[in-house]
Amino acid sequence: MPGTWFGLEIARRGTQVYRKAMDVTGHNITNANTPGYSRQEAVIKPTDPWTRPDFSTQMTPGQLGTGSEVVEVRRIRDQYLDVQSRQSGSYEGYWEKKLDMAKRMETVFLEPDGRGLQTTLLNFFNDWQDLNNNPQDLGVKKAVKESGDELATIFRQMNSQLANINDSVNGSLEYQVNEVNRLTTQIAELTNTIMNVKYNGAQPNDLLDERDNLLDQLSKYGHLNVTTEDNGSIEIRFIESAAILVCNTGNNHVEAAKLTLVTDAGLEKNEYHLAINNQDVVNLTALADYYPQGPEGAGKGSILGQESARLENLSVSNKLDTLAKAIIERVNEKSGLPGPADVQKPFNFFTGTGAANISLGEEIKSNPEVIIGENALAVTQLRSTPIRTLTATADLRNGISFNSTNLSKTKFTLELPNGVKQYINFARDAGISDGFLTFTEIKDKLQTVLDKRFGQGEVTVGDNGMGQLVLTANNGDGSFKLEIDTESDILFYDLKTNENPGLKTLSTTVLDTTFENYYQGIVGQVGALVDHHDNMLENQQAIGQQVEALRQSVSGVSLDEELTKVIQYQYGYQACARMISIQDEMLDYLINRIGQ
Repeated sequence: MPGTWFGLEIARRGTQVYRKAMDVTGHNITNANTPGYSRQEAVIKPTDPWTRPDFSTQMTPGQLGTGSEVVEVRRIRDQYLDVQSRQSGSYEGYWEKKLDMAKRMETVFLEPDGRGLQTTLLNFFNDWQDLNNNPQDLGVKKAVKESGDELATIFRQMNSQLANINDSVNGSLEYQVNEVNRLTTQIAELTNTIMNVKYNGAQPNDLLDERDNLLDQLSKYGHLNVTTEDNGSIEIRFIESAAILVCNTGNNHVEAAKLTLVTDAGLEKNEYHLAINNQDVVNLTALADYYPQGPEGAGKGSILGQESARLENLSVSNKLDTLAKAIIERVNEKSGLPGPADVQKPFNFFTGTGAANISLGEEIKSNPEVIIGENALAVTQLRSTPIRTLTATADLRNGISFNSTNLSKTKFTLELPNGVKQYINFARDAGISDGFLTFTEIKDKLQTVLDKRFGQGEVTVGDNGMGQLVLTANNGDGSFKLEIDTESDILFYDLKTNENPGLKTLSTTVLDTTFENYYQGIVGQVGALVDHHDNMLENQQAIGQQVEALRQSVSGVSLDEELTKVIQYQYGYQACARMISIQDEMLDYLINRIGQ
C-alpha cells in the first residue's frame, strides 16, 4: 500500500503541472503578436500508477494513480502548410521583381508633353513631307535636320535608360545572393544550437520558430526543398535539387555553402548562373521562366524573377534596336537616291548601327543644305512602308547546343516580299556534317546561307533577346512567308528530344507593320507586361494570404483560447492546493490529536 504521504505527493505534482501549464500559456500570450511564433502547449499525462505488478507484488483490486506530469512542451506546427506558405512566398517574390522591372521599363516609353519617340517620329516624316513640297527651302532642310537629330537623341536616351535598367540587375542580384548567404549562415548556426539542445534532452521550440522564420524569408529568393531530421539537423536545396546550400557535414555539425553569382556563364558567355562553393550549379537563364520539363524550382523566387525581367528588358531593347536599325538603313537608302545631274549625292543621313549609336551624319550636321529635297517623297513614303520580320519557334536561350543530326531536319521554303522563293536545307546548305552548334553559330550560318540564296542584305537574321530567331525581309512590298518541310524541324517547329529537354516553343509569327505601328507594338508589349505581372502578383498575394490564414489558424495564438486556459489552470492549481491543505489537516488530526 502507498505510504502516509501519498496524497500530498499527488497534490504536489498537480501544483507543479498547473504552474508549468500556466507558464506555457503566459508565454503564448506575451508572444501573440510576435512574427513567426508558433503556439505551444503543455502535454500533460498521468504518471505511472501504484504499482506495476510483478511476481512479488501483492495484488489488490485495481491500481492507484499517482498524479500527473508535463512530459513535453509541444510546438503546434503543420509542416504541409509551411511548405505551401514558402512556395507561395517564392511565387510572390518572383512576380514582385518582374513587376518592379516592368514598371521601370514603362517609364522609358512615356510620351511626356508630346515629345516622346512616337511624336518625334511623326514630326520627322512630316518635315520630310514639307521638304517634298519645298525641295530647295533651306529652312525646311534645317527643320529636317533638327527633327532627325531629335529622333536620334531620343533613340540613344531610351537605349541608355534600358541599358541602365539592365545594369542595375547585376547589383540587385548580387544583393539578393548576399542575403541568401546571410540567411543560410544564420540557419546553419541555429541548427547547430538546436542539435545541441536536443542532444541534452530539451525541446528548443523558440529556436525552431526562429529557424522556420528564416526559412520563410529565404523562400522569397528561390524555391526551397527542406529536409529535417529528428535530431534537429537540416538540409536545404535551393532552386534545383543539386544546389545544396545547408547540410550536415558529419559529426553532428551543419554548415552553409557559399553562393556566388556568375554573369558570364554558358556556351556564349551571356547567361547568368549560380555557383555553390565555386562550382557552377544553377543556370538562372534557363530556369527564369516555368516550362513543363523544367525542375520544380523554375519560375520561382525573386532571383529568377530578376533574371526573367532582365531577359524581358533585353527583348524590348532588341526590338528598339531593330526599329532604329531599320530607320537608319531605309532613310539612308531613300534619302541618297540619285537626284538631278547637277545635285551632288550627300553622305548618309544617319550613322550608326542601332539605337545605341544612331546619330546624324557629320555632313548633315555641319551643312543641312546637302540634303536632297528631290528625294523627300521617297523618304516620306517610308512612313507607310511595312517592316516585315518573321519570328521562329524554338527558344534557344537555355544553354543548349544543337547537334548536326537535329539540325539536318531543318528544311523550309522562304518566300520574300519581292516574290523570290527558295528551298533551304539548313545542314546541307551550311555545310554542317558533324558536331554541335550554339545559338550564335546557328544565326551566323543561317545568315550566310540566306545571303547565298537570296543575295547580300535581302534577309537579316537576328534574335529577339528571348532566344527566338528573327528573320527580317529588307525589300519588297509582298508577303513574307515561311513554310516548314518537316514537323521535326528544331528551329521553326515544336520538338522536344532527350538531347534538348529544356526546348520551349512559341507560335511562328510574321510581323507586317510600319515604323509607327512597330513602336506602338513595343509600347503595347511593355504595358501588357506591367498589367500581366500586376495581375499575377495580386493573385499570388491573395493565395498567400489564404495560406497564411490557414497557417495561423493552426499555429497562431488565440488570446481568447489562452485566457480560457488560464482560468482552467488557475482552478486546477487552486484545487491541488486545497488538497494539500486537506491532507495537512488530516495529518495534523492524526499526529497531534489522536491519543490525547
